[in-house]
Amino acid sequence: RTPLFLREAEAKYGLSEAWQVMARTPGRVLFTSYYSLLFDVPTTLKALTPYLTGREIVGGTFTLHSPVASYIWVGQTRPAVLRDRVEAQDDKTLAGVPWETMSEEFLFDLCREFNVTFIATTAADVQARAFLDRTAHFKPVWSNPLFTFYEVTGYTPAWVEATAATIKASQYEKTAIEVEIANAQPGATLEVKVAQYPGWQAEANGQSLSISPDKAGLMQVALPPGNYTVQLHYGPGRLEYIGTLISLVTIVLAVGLSIQRIVLVRRK
Repeated sequence: RTPLFLREAEAKYGLSEAWQVMARTPGRVLFTSYYSLLFDVPTTLKALTPYLTGREIVGGTFTLHSPVASYIWVGQTRPAVLRDRVEAQDDKTLAGVPWETMSEEFLFDLCREFNVTFIATTAADVQARAFLDRTAHFKPVWSNPLFTFYEVTGYTPAWVEATAATIKASQYEKTAIEVEIANAQPGATLEVKVAQYPGWQAEANGQSLSISPDKAGLMQVALPPGNYTVQLHYGPGRLEYIGTLISLVTIVLAVGLSIQRIVLVRRK
């Protein structure tokens, strides 16, 4: 069932229409604020965006270190020190660049890098909205007292790109990506706009390919020369196995405590 706070927010701010507008284009949604307090509406509305629209988001609050999140915050995937809270940068900087000195080319390239086709600003993002309103690549498409939405124009969204090779993505799923490679030259690379994580593996013609993070923390695959198909797949790694083990231990302990309680009650 829809939570009460969400029903109230949708009724008050017309968010049902907002979800429809956000869902009509492919690619990711970039939020320009990290953790704005928006009137009386919980900030969890951002976290609900993927569920309500079927689209991934970039930006928002984070607590654990993430190369992609750090890049969006300070422009580096592994900064020496992450100072202050992320919300302290709301409407001040994006990817480490102050809005006062932001260039249209920089933000446009950032959107292409993450396959962002839609930007969501909040009522508190005064500088961000002023910048987007005066640039050609970002077109306002919807607004209410809570949000102003922009579509990114001027490029065809793509989840994968390549240098020194012709490519075609034949499969793109959360845990499996397949890309057809043609005329790959020496030194060719495949850029996959997904966060690089140890669980990902790549292979072509039965041979493993090296995956490394690019400057934004996304996957970059070194391509051998020739024509072939690259298959990337995500499998559970050490952290997932540890999580599963913890869950199993918790279930066993819970069952054991329940049985012990039943036995004690019967003895009484």
